[in-house]
Amino acid sequence: ALPAEPAAPAESRATLPAPTLAQVQPALSNLVASLPSGRGENMAQWIDSGFRAHPDTGRFVGRFNQLMAGLRVTQLGHVRFSSRTQGVQLVVDGVIVLHTQDMNNEARVRDLHLRAFFQPQDGQPVLTHLVAEKLQ
Repeated sequence: ALPAEPAAPAESRATLPAPTLAQVQPALSNLVASLPSGRGENMAQWIDSGFRAHPDTGRFVGRFNQLMAGLRVTQLGHVRFSSRTQGVQLVVDGVIVLHTQDMNNEARVRDLHLRAFFQPQDGQPVLTHLVAEKLQ
């Protein structure tokens, strides 16, 4: 399920184009750099402060922490992002290859599937929501 688009004045939404993947690349880099912590709270810090209190942020943190429970990220592998616009939002789907170790020191390579939502705000793209979809 996609998060509801936060309310904004209709005139400002109508005139603002959706961000591009190139514009949100710095935010995506910050998210990827936060992955080795294995904590959803560290990833959620990159959500714009105006959207952090949204219930979706708490759901993301809980889901991410559940997916990563008992795992330690030892290395980041290949990262793939694809994007699409949805109204004024840019929806970015990412697959990040994680090299992990569990509590028994068993090493595995897993694909983490994340979805990030960006929208324009004051002429800049802001991260509004994250979804941890699966770890396989």
